Amino acid sequence: MNSTVFIRVKRACVVVMVVLAVCSCFAKTSVDRVAALKDRVSEIYANLYEGELEERYCSEAYLEVYNAVVSADKELDEVGFFDSNHWTSAQDGPDSPVFVVKSMELLSDSVAVVDVREDEMQTGATLRFVWERNNWYVDDFLYPENTTGEVAMMKEYIRQQK
Repeated sequence: MNSTVFIRVKRACVVVMVVLAVCSCFAKTSVDRVAALKDRVSEIYANLYEGELEERYCSEAYLEVYNAVVSADKELDEVGFFDSNHWTSAQDGPDSPVFVVKSMELLSDSVAVVDVREDEMQTGATLRFVWERNNWYVDDFLYPENTTGEVAMMKEYIRQQK
């Protein structure tokens, strides 16, 4: 075998090894992130009535808009933007609800959509998660009747309050 062919084969082997290493890291990351997402959803719904869920479980981008809405609502003498619990899509709920994950879709390594429903009921939420700060955080609440999501509705609400 001449030296040119040997060098080409050696380079091809190196390229294949690099590709395999990258693929195995991505696969491990995806599996780890799916497990982390499942754990995060379980944690959120185990702490559902502990208060301040937004501060603990929502993304920085969501919190920026959420805090602006909360601030605008303080000036009102009425209910304001939040007239139900967006974690459950209900105003009142049972004392000990059981929430189950109906579907979970990893859109990328850093974006996922999870549909959570109270067992045997229509209440629950469809949550858009983003990976930031080494964990999954809710970035939006999605509703079947509104294709824009809660963040867009909050931004419109703030705009109307000005």
